[in-house]
Amino acid sequence: MANVEEMRKAADDANAFLQDLKSKTKAALAANDATMGPLFNKLVKLTSPVVTGLYARVNRAENAELNKGAKKLTRDEWEKEKTARASSGGSSSSTP
Repeated sequence: MANVEEMRKAADDANAFLQDLKSKTKAALAANDATMGPLFNKLVKLTSPVVTGLYARVNRAENAELNKGAKKLTRDEWEKEKTARASSGGSSSSTP
């Protein structure tokens, strides 16, 4: 799996492509180009959901990395607390 930065760059490149298609569509429609206007419009309709999906995938990957970091931090803190209790020799009862 590609890292998040590579995924974000790919999504940004796809978005730039989509914006270029949109500008070409506007120009073709303004010029009343009956051939290219509808063609570009169809390409925009096909490309837009792909770009949206790419950004959603990037966001999910970022969230997964954050969750992984938080889980590791929580686990490390729990291990420190467990070690501290064991070394103190006392058993403190804590309610969950």
